Amino acid sequence: MHFMVHAKFRMQDQAEILPRLPQEQARIKELKEQGVVEALYIGSDLSQVWIAMQGETQDAVQKGLESLPLHPYMEVEMTLLSIM
Repeated sequence: MHFMVHAKFRMQDQAEILPRLPQEQARIKELKEQGVVEALYIGSDLSQVWIAMQGETQDAVQKGLESLPLHPYMEVEMTLLSIM
């Protein structure tokens, strides 16, 4: 199953987010190596991201998403994709 995750960050959380960026980058790299994250796109103002993810189930993808250090600061929308 393939999903597009759209996550927005609350700008008032920026002081907590910035110190966690190295851990976030490391975890994204691990998830890419595992094939869970296919691509990551970051908005130019850094307030939102789009993550193409895949997994056996939506729950598996959700668990991968929840493993991200910045997950507590995200407002998330997850959309199931059709591959054509």
